[in-house]
Amino acid sequence: MPETYAYALTVPAPQGTSSAQLEARYGGKVTTLKEGHFAVIGLNRYPQELGTQSRARVESNQRVIYATQMVGAQGRPIWAEGRAIWAEGRAIWAEGRAIWAEGQYQPAPENTVNWQSIGLESASGQATLLGEGITVAVIDTGVDLTHPAFEGAIDTAQAVDLIDGDNVPQEVGSYRTDAAYGHGTGVAGVILQIAPRAKILPIRALNPDGSGDATVVTEAIVYAVDHGADIINLSLGSAEALESVRGALSYAASHGVIVVAAAGNTNSGQVHYPARDLAAGSLDGAGISVASVNTDGVKSDFSNYGDVEILAPGERIYSPFPEGYAAYFSGTSFSTPVIAGALALAKAQNPQATPEQLENALGASARAVDLNSENSPYAGQLGHGMLDLEALFKLP
Repeated sequence: MPETYAYALTVPAPQGTSSAQLEARYGGKVTTLKEGHFAVIGLNRYPQELGTQSRARVESNQRVIYATQMVGAQGRPIWAEGRAIWAEGRAIWAEGRAIWAEGQYQPAPENTVNWQSIGLESASGQATLLGEGITVAVIDTGVDLTHPAFEGAIDTAQAVDLIDGDNVPQEVGSYRTDAAYGHGTGVAGVILQIAPRAKILPIRALNPDGSGDATVVTEAIVYAVDHGADIINLSLGSAEALESVRGALSYAASHGVIVVAAAGNTNSGQVHYPARDLAAGSLDGAGISVASVNTDGVKSDFSNYGDVEILAPGERIYSPFPEGYAAYFSGTSFSTPVIAGALALAKAQNPQATPEQLENALGASARAVDLNSENSPYAGQLGHGMLDLEALFKLP
């Protein structure tokens, strides 16, 4: 199992920088090194000798990032009829996982209204590739790799578990004891409901309780970029800005990888990081912060607002759950993969589109929600509006 560290030190890493040089200078252990970009060093003591003029940044590392809490019964998924079993104990999805049978839109009945609200059925006539050729990295608690909903959908060659240090990012734990058990499985399932021919690259970087270290999440983002991700889904956040994660996001931007992050579920005008950084546009590249609305476009009572760019349904989203089950999930953790899936649809149709072009297209086609009287307290704080796939695929 990888070592854990009390602090993460982020430093510039010019070309020619080596791990040995950095460890000799700062001590500790280099956990991420990208020459020409940045490096992160794990430390178990605070480096008092850095000085006030140093470009190095040190921050607490352990359990500073959390899966954006699932909003439901005691913070866990809301079960359909107690514990919703897939038809015949297996998948209810056409051909194992797709909601599109031979090109026909066939959503799980539980999500019909959710997907109607974003025009997913109408998009089927334009987004005929259904995300084919696009890889979406899910940095989370892992995925139930044996779930029938994911048959043929996982990039098993690149999948990795950065918690246990192997290449099997399987969800671990129990829904009875672990607050975030099933979180990554649900997130991945939402993406595939929007873009069923996309590939999921699961990267386990969070513990079953949803917590994660800055060094591990940073490593996960860099890993995703280096192993073929086109889109990175971050249904996680921190109340504080993390320089190590910022370095990884800038690295993603420099490689044309678009990052989508959850705004958070505290009904606050203070969007969580890294979504706030993405909305601010301070990382030299495209990234999208996502808040949650209901199917009428009204801000979810739990969703953060302010530095957000787009809205998507995030209430009672039906998605796979470990051990072959399905559950209802709520939270910005689950509006975020709706946007990741939408980007996969758009990118598959136009592979040459840059992250900035994709982000601009989502914004230009979004449906305004400020005129809804229930959103009046949040006027000007709900980004471009609600995802509209029908309008997106009608753009010239």
